[in-house]
Amino acid sequence: MSEHILKLATERNLNKNTFPVKSIKGKSLPEYPIYYEWNGIQFVCAAGIFAEKERMIMDILCTDIIHQTYNPSVQYRSDFLKMIPTQNDNRVKNFSSKFMTHKLLKYFIEGTQFSESCIIPGGYYGDGGSIPIKVDGINTRIKRPSTLILNDGHLRRQLPFLKKYSSKQIWEMIVRTAECKFKMKLPVRFFEKGKYHNYPYVNAHCVSNLFTLAGVNASSTAKNGNILERDYEIRFDTFLGYFFIQNSISCYTDLLPGHFYEMSSYAQLFYRLLILPYYNGTKIPISLEEIKARLVLKSENFMCRKVVGRILDELELNRFISDPKEIKKEGAHCYQYTKNKWMAIIEGI
Repeated sequence: MSEHILKLATERNLNKNTFPVKSIKGKSLPEYPIYYEWNGIQFVCAAGIFAEKERMIMDILCTDIIHQTYNPSVQYRSDFLKMIPTQNDNRVKNFSSKFMTHKLLKYFIEGTQFSESCIIPGGYYGDGGSIPIKVDGINTRIKRPSTLILNDGHLRRQLPFLKKYSSKQIWEMIVRTAECKFKMKLPVRFFEKGKYHNYPYVNAHCVSNLFTLAGVNASSTAKNGNILERDYEIRFDTFLGYFFIQNSISCYTDLLPGHFYEMSSYAQLFYRLLILPYYNGTKIPISLEEIKARLVLKSENFMCRKVVGRILDELELNRFISDPKEIKKEGAHCYQYTKNKWMAIIEGI
């Protein structure tokens, strides 16, 4: 059964190292740049909104590039019911290591750390230049930045949770996501010398978009002139976009079922940021203080406890967790639950 359940891949480091950037109850966002920090996670948003819908767009892009890489199909139209490989797949190990080594990354990071533009210079991937052979000894370039060609009509046919959105609404979500500019940690995942590595990366001096929206064209139009479907050309030629794709094709990802995107905003954000990327009971129990910081909840503790209770009830109802409860630990309010395994999450679908 699980082979035929719709699954999307979500990149782990983007979930671990970002905070929600969204309007709360119609209030205006703080003035940019917006800075958030918690327990070593530092995140700066210089532009844009990054809430549940924009993260959904990044999951779609992550999943699409995985299918384009390992399950290629005609006309760049991915079949989202196909199997998403794991990082143990030899194809993934081979592609992850292609034109990607510690030496190449170190050279690239040192050479671009003070860049004024987040667009990767072509010389690093062999477009009008090359990396000196002495740097790596084998490779004289890194991977060429990836490009995705998407059609929102195809996506709506493939992904049932998108059917409630019009082409215009999907266009608005993609544009908002493209407008995001961050400074953040995004460790780079790659396979080298028989094992995977997470190489540290922070774009501390240059804000970066997650991708470049290179083109949008109407592909289907109604008789009254309304656009029914749009084609998108998305280039991952920015610093954060490039390493997001490197991590995606290395399958440094977690899986989400389609019904995840039907939940409320904060239920999605709680599960994505505080449960999904962690294993073996990490962050269980979790303190109210950490929840407030990571979800950027500003209300008094009494109201936040009510919000968290509703979130956990919704996650339990949708089978993502079991047996949630509020407990006291060293005088502080904390939350205990069991993180359900995949087969429990999709039971009955």
